[in-house]
Order: sequence, then structure tokens, then C-alpha cells
Amino acid sequence: MLGVHGLEPSSPTAWLASTHGLSRGAAAGIVARARAVNDTVLATRAAWSKGELSTEQAALIAETVTGLSGTVDLAARDQAEVYLIEQAPRFSYTELRHLANHVIEVVDPDGADTKLAALLEAEEARALQETTFSARKGFDGIGRFSGKLPNLQLDMLTTALDALAAPRRTHPAPAWPRWCTGQAHPICWTLMVCTVTPRSGP
Repeated sequence: MLGVHGLEPSSPTAWLASTHGLSRGAAAGIVARARAVNDTVLATRAAWSKGELSTEQAALIAETVTGLSGTVDLAARDQAEVYLIEQAPRFSYTELRHLANHVIEVVDPDGADTKLAALLEAEEARALQETTFSARKGFDGIGRFSGKLPNLQLDMLTTALDALAAPRRTHPAPAWPRWCTGQAHPICWTLMVCTVTPRSGP
């Protein structure tokens, strides 16, 4: 297994990144999902190899089934796996994830809380592995950026960008009376002080 420069990569992640033009984060995510679909979920692996499941769907089903506690018997594990494989084409990834969480609650109620927390942690770790961000300044004075971020970090970035892009509020200059254009009359000076100088106290 050689990389693009004829050198042996240090890991599957490095090989995938060098041969397919991927970032290390994206390559690491693919490798992690591939390892999740192992010999303990043969039905999922078979469906994945036939193209009946996407890589993300196969990894989710594999993580769901292999993460069931030891109190769940083999028959219940197989039924849960087959059910999720059958339902996967009908749902988006997000919907399938919710369905998998429901299956855990039904099949493994005692270990559901621990399993759901582990699934959430795994999803967050996978999202961080696939995080990329690049930005550059433009000759026209406009910067440009692109990338992939976990939803939480995306919300934080969007909030910050919205604040930067929002038009600033400015206080308009006071409209002086026409007879006050010279600003030499004592009343004009009073108006200027009361309008421009901040009040102290109530």
C-alpha cells in the first residue's frame, strides 16, 4: 500500500488522505466508520457492500448494535440489526439516528442511558474529526471561507458572524433650529450642552 509519492503511509488514514485528496480529518472519519462495521454485524456489512446502506448509515447501525449491553441476547441483537437495515432506505440519517435511539430504549432499557450517552459522544468525536475550515482574503476586500463544522460550533460561528455583519446603529446629529445656525445665541449653547453632553445621575 503506497501513497502518491511511492512511500508507504504511516496509517490507513494517511494512505486514504494521500491517495484520495482528503483532509486528515475526513480520512480519519471514514476509517473510523469502516472499522465500526466489523465481523460482529455481518448483516450490516453485507448490506453496506451491496450499496444498500451508505457508509454513515452502516456505521450508525453497527455502533447501535455493538453497543447494546450484555443483558440483550443474540436473537434480540439480530432482530434490531435487521430492522434498522430494512428501515434505513426510508429515512434520512438524522431520522435513522432517532429510530436507532428508540430501538435501544425498547431492546435495552437498562443500558439505554449509558448507550445513548456513548452514541452522542461518538457522534461528537466523529464530527470533530471531520471538521475543516479555510479562509482567505480577497483582492476585492471581501474575505471568503468554507468548511465543515459540528452543529454546535456552527451555531456559535453563525451568531458571531451575524453580529459582525449587522449594520451598526449611529445616533444622528441633532437638528438645530434655523435661527441657530451661527450657534452664537445663548439658547443655542444650552441646546448643544443638553443634547451632546451625557447626563450624570437621574
